Amino acid sequence: MKISSNNIAVENEAPHARWWLWEAGREAHFRAISDGIPEFLYLATPAGAVEIANRNFLDYFSATMDAFKSRAATDTVHPDDLPRVVAALKESNETGQAYNVECRRRRADGIYRWFEMRGSPLRDLNERIVYWFVLERDFDDRKRSEALIAGEKQLLEMMAFGDSLPVVLDALCRLVEGIAEHCWCSILLIDPSGKAFLYGAAPTLPRDYNECEPQVGKLTDFESGPCGMAASTKLQVIVPDLAAETQWDVHGWRTLALKHGLRSVWTSPILSRSQKVIGTFAIYHSEPGRPSQFQLDLIARLTHIASIAIERTQSEEALGKVRADLMHVTRVMSLGALTASIAHEVNQPLSGIVTNASTCLRMLGSEPPNIEGASETARRMIRDGHRAADVIKRLRALFSKNGPTTEPLDLNEATREVLALFSADLKGTAWFSESNWLKACR
Repeated sequence: MKISSNNIAVENEAPHARWWLWEAGREAHFRAISDGIPEFLYLATPAGAVEIANRNFLDYFSATMDAFKSRAATDTVHPDDLPRVVAALKESNETGQAYNVECRRRRADGIYRWFEMRGSPLRDLNERIVYWFVLERDFDDRKRSEALIAGEKQLLEMMAFGDSLPVVLDALCRLVEGIAEHCWCSILLIDPSGKAFLYGAAPTLPRDYNECEPQVGKLTDFESGPCGMAASTKLQVIVPDLAAETQWDVHGWRTLALKHGLRSVWTSPILSRSQKVIGTFAIYHSEPGRPSQFQLDLIARLTHIASIAIERTQSEEALGKVRADLMHVTRVMSLGALTASIAHEVNQPLSGIVTNASTCLRMLGSEPPNIEGASETARRMIRDGHRAADVIKRLRALFSKNGPTTEPLDLNEATREVLALFSADLKGTAWFSESNWLKACR
């Protein structure tokens, strides 16, 4: 865009080019048009100073136009986004090309929101850039919604791939803290009796607070804190300012929270499909305040995901217990069929012990005593004794209700034990011999 009026060229220096904004009521004309636009609309110098802006821009930052002229437009950009924004503006000033950059802007109350910043150059007749015509669009809700959808997908994948409950709940808390910003998230579980809280997840809450959390292990009642109230009433509990509250000091929760800089808390019960309370979901802030509609929707959606994760873990634990009981019953029922084989298995080492004991005595009673032969016979007795003890040990394990264990297994030794166990039945077949059986097993 070039600037001219009545064939009078604008001088090259930007300060002298400003005349057109005010001449013949152009500033009033600009405001009459721009104030009706819902986005931010302003003119900035190549150095970054805001020259004139619409009402929405000034209301967002709760500042006057004179106040803004004394600072750069990038002063309210989030520190993490500032290098990227400055680089984009510098490149556009050098190349003269329009820019489009995303960044977070700090509102008057200190809250950051995402904006898409589009700038187009405004040139004089000598093609020099005298202003940047900037349009900023708030797309914070869409950005956070996209992050929420991506986070929910990741959490569901973690559950599908069998990640443990602490890992899933930890990731859920971090997702909330990333989307809501400037907050801490905590999840408490309720023990199977439904009477007391258990630690669930709180990845960024102060360690001292987590270690001293008075609600953990306490009854889920009104006096234990907002989480206790939410669990006992099955209702969301919003505490906008803890400093103004007088309750929850019976167990010292309020004092501990204020000591660690927690000023507001929003707590929701986590309900199962049968509407049983299985935990609580809490968001803490260092400043007083109430949740926005977006934050309320965020809490509702992620509380539901937390309930899915907790119920899934509880179902798997219950299923595992049923499987263990079924395995125990199966082992006991099969014991009757194995009694004869087990008796044969125990009888073999016992018979060996008796035979070797007789042989040992005979060798010791000879003249001269056969010490070497007696020693070897005694070693065979010890071997057979261990073998008999192992059979009894395994028999006792078969009756016990202990869970399955994993340990190394020698397949060759297992094959020999099977051969010894079923040798009486297999010797009746014409084909069977121990050597043929071992060759077949190999």
